[in-house]
Amino acid sequence: MLQGSASEVTALIADYAPGFIVNAHSIELAGSPTGLDKAHVKMVKTLCRAAKDSNSVFVHISSALVFNGARGKMFVESDRPKPRGPISRRLTELEQTVIKQLEQHIVLRSGWLFGAHGQGAFQSLLSGMERGAEIRFEPTVDGAPTPAADVARVLFAMMQQVDCGAPCWGIYHYGSSDTTTGRDFSETVITMAAQYGKIDIERIRLVETGPGEESRVPRHPILDCNKILNTFGIKQRPWRSAMTGILKTIYQEQQPVEQVVTL
Repeated sequence: MLQGSASEVTALIADYAPGFIVNAHSIELAGSPTGLDKAHVKMVKTLCRAAKDSNSVFVHISSALVFNGARGKMFVESDRPKPRGPISRRLTELEQTVIKQLEQHIVLRSGWLFGAHGQGAFQSLLSGMERGAEIRFEPTVDGAPTPAADVARVLFAMMQQVDCGAPCWGIYHYGSSDTTTGRDFSETVITMAAQYGKIDIERIRLVETGPGEESRVPRHPILDCNKILNTFGIKQRPWRSAMTGILKTIYQEQQPVEQVVTL
């Protein structure tokens, strides 16, 4: 992640002249308490100008949250964004900034991301389960939970092909292959995490939320991913197959490191 003033960032990119500039910071900020602000929009504009000057390919990670989340609909890349709420509107603004600034760009939308690292909604869900708290979910929420590591795999595959000269500019969608509900996702996490002794299944209650109540399971519209398959040959993968490895990584990192003292 690049940090510093606009001039410092521009100079750094000019010095290194990277082949690709990947902006994943917007998604990180979207899930943080501080959120996305105007300063971040300015920084993305700076990155776009620097990418143009250094002849770098700019890759912007966005979110399914640019859509309104109508249940039962799969959104394609050509659908017009209909953001709902301040974070969704800012994510849409960032997309438009990249599209207007750069003729050659890649915008990759994903949704309902979870992984072993960070302090996002998935870590908050696990923490609540470990405390034996009520896990509240919206009964109407469905989506395609997607491991962050899977998105990294997709990005690498896309950049490899672009680096070989494929002029595949534009917006793409990627999410895991199997959709699920908030209840099913929570029950899967509980069952798998209980194997590591951190969660007492008997203490956890899954509770459906009412109107206006906050849910621990995020709402994300479902994305149609045919374009990325037809253009790059990238196939979707199921999220359940990655869950064991993610939980293993999380709980292994929590284990105290034994210190060996040699005399």
